[in-house]
Amino acid sequence: MRSRTQTIAATVGAAAVATTLSLPLWAQQRGATATRPAPQTGRDQWVNYQQSSNFSPLSQITPENVSRLTRAWTFSYGGGSQPSGNLGLDYRFEVQPLLIGGVMYISTPASPSKPDVVATVSALEPETGKVIWQYKSPRRIHGRGLAYWKGNGTVGPRLYFATDKGYLMALDMRTGELAPTFGTKGEVDVYKGVASEKVGETARNTFTIPNPVTVYKNLLISGARPGEGSPPEPRGDIRAWDAVTGRLVWSFHTVPWPGEPNYEDWTGDTWQDRSGCNVWSNLTADEAHGIVFGATGDSNHADTAPGRNLYCNSILALDGDTGKLKWFHQLVHHDVWDLDMPTPPILIDVKRDGKSIPAVLQTGKLNFVYSFDRVTGEAL
Repeated sequence: MRSRTQTIAATVGAAAVATTLSLPLWAQQRGATATRPAPQTGRDQWVNYQQSSNFSPLSQITPENVSRLTRAWTFSYGGGSQPSGNLGLDYRFEVQPLLIGGVMYISTPASPSKPDVVATVSALEPETGKVIWQYKSPRRIHGRGLAYWKGNGTVGPRLYFATDKGYLMALDMRTGELAPTFGTKGEVDVYKGVASEKVGETARNTFTIPNPVTVYKNLLISGARPGEGSPPEPRGDIRAWDAVTGRLVWSFHTVPWPGEPNYEDWTGDTWQDRSGCNVWSNLTADEAHGIVFGATGDSNHADTAPGRNLYCNSILALDGDTGKLKWFHQLVHHDVWDLDMPTPPILIDVKRDGKSIPAVLQTGKLNFVYSFDRVTGEAL
């Protein structure tokens, strides 16, 4: 192992984490005076879920030495297994830890078997697993972890997470307290705006954002888990909120409304209050080209809606600043078999004829890998 860095292997619940550490925020958050290695300019960070490509350049852990890793510590949040037959543990503990400035951030679920175990967001010392700060959520935290926004010079860095009943919440990273300028005392009601009067509050208990929001510049962009029932249900729109205030900046109707492109693909009122065509996973941002990519699910009860059901089962390329559609490809037409796109798009570069093409890959339940030029939408 390299002498000027530290390597840890830590078990967090069921997740093993190994990383190189350097700590620009370490002294601020812990009041420490110890000398730490200098930052390696991004090589020691894991700042968002999946990192858009699932790739890390770290090289300390190799096929030759991985067998010698040992557990350094365990962080127990007190949860337990669900009864036999249920998926996952404690409402699917599928969190991917973030490493930012040498501090590890995770969220933990509540426990159905232990009412005293509540959902939390924790900042941990990655060397020891010691809790730096911990926030206890008033509602179940859903999904696979946290989203990080670095701040804008005036407002400091924040962490974002979604809860059951349709709320998006913001924490001040340095204190672990709710960010008061975000929405109402740190939370935004994201159920509002996608549930019509016909739907009302009937679906709030099952509505949430199931994955970390995607941070694009100073916007938080997400899909939703609106439910899978017959209309009327909440819609699965893609939406963007201001990272500072929580103000809704733009919405993209994944089932187009009258007057919008491809609305004619829906007959009669079949477009109304339809919960499908939603992005189940997180979206992927390409800031260099100003594009956000999302992959949508089926229309839910397609038998009630003739046609191709645009933009269901599609990869969408949206203008990150405005939400305007740049291009799309529908990968399954009129899906009645739930053959949707549950995985996030992945950004890669494709070498062809001596040139590098910025590409986006999409997988799904059909076991195909689709590849498109990010900018033009041309199939590669």
